Amino acid sequence: MGISYYIKQLQSVEEYAFSWDELVQKCDKTETALKSKLSRLVAKKEIVNLRKGFYLIIPPRYSKQGQIPVRANAS
Repeated sequence: MGISYYIKQLQSVEEYAFSWDELVQKCDKTETALKSKLSRLVAKKEIVNLRKGFYLIIPPRYSKQGQIPVRANAS
């Protein structure tokens, strides 16, 4: 499975984050190929590297902002 397909699969069930370990298990690519593709997706602002080994998927409706809006709790 390719990274793009895996990301679309996650979005289809409303999951917007994944780890490096999950990606390695699900995708049949070399680590070098995975890192290269992740770099391209980060550059295109389709994903964000939140911390080492953990990624956030930016849904298409937020792609122009390059981030998901943060809501403050109304108290």
